[in-house]
Formats: sequence, structure tokens, C-alpha cells
Amino acid sequence: MAILQLNSKLPVITSSKRKELFTSCWSLFIIKQYFSEERSQTMRIKKWLVAVPLALTMLTGCSLLEKLVYRIDINQGNYVEQEAVDQLKFGMTKTQVRYVMGSPMLIENGYPDTWYYIYHHQKGHNDPIQKNLVVNFDATGTLVTINGDFEASDEFFESLR
Repeated sequence: MAILQLNSKLPVITSSKRKELFTSCWSLFIIKQYFSEERSQTMRIKKWLVAVPLALTMLTGCSLLEKLVYRIDINQGNYVEQEAVDQLKFGMTKTQVRYVMGSPMLIENGYPDTWYYIYHHQKGHNDPIQKNLVVNFDATGTLVTINGDFEASDEFFESLR
């Protein structure tokens, strides 16, 4: 009996009511689909508007981050100044040149009469600076020529005192 009572309380849906419900549900479905398509297009645009600047920022951030990190100044080799090169004179001995310029950075095994003074400096993130000076001696061990990034003084060929 309880089953009969429940069934008797259900609303009766006539064919006209079915048509109304169907058309109202269909119109709600169409409206919902229209707004969801419009919303999805705006969401796509919003995603691109966020994604593109974010990607560009991340790509440039890699190179900018390197500049923020401190890098120490790096000095390598013999610090050579033009003033020291100006003190070199034609005919100086190896001992005198070593006293004025300091020990050379490189003396080749096969060519002991050619000394290389190489100075390499890199300040922070700047490009490195390298200066070279090549000092040549004759077979007797006296200074003959100097070459490289430094110029010989006007008094280079004057006699030693």
C-alpha cells in the first residue's frame, strides 16, 4: 500500500508540459553553450596575455640575473706599465731587465733569449683586457728589441750610464 501512496503523490506530466520543459531545457542548454564558448575564447585570450609576457620575462631574466651576481676582479700575469717599459734601454743585461720589469711570465725552452710579459685583467662582468710585451735578447744576453702592446721610449737607443 505504501507503494501506491507514493505513486499517487507524483505529479502528472502531460504532453504539453513535456513540450514546455523540453523547450525550456533546450534553450537553457543553448544559452549555456553560447556563454561557455564566449567565456572559453576570452579565457584563451587571457591565458595568452599572461603567458607571453611571463615567458619573455623569464627568458630575459636569465641574462639579467647574471649581472646581479658579484664577480671579483681577476688579475693574472705581470702587471706592466708604460713607465716600466720606458726604463728599458738597448743593451741592458737580462739581470737589469728582470730588475726593472720583474720575472717574465714565460721563457720558452727552445728560445731562452725571448721573454714574454703577459698581463690579463678582467673587471667584474666587463670584457677582459690583455696586454703583451715581448723582450728579445741577443746571444750575449743584452736587450735588442721590445715588441707588443707597449711602445719603446724615445731614449731606448741611448747609451746606458
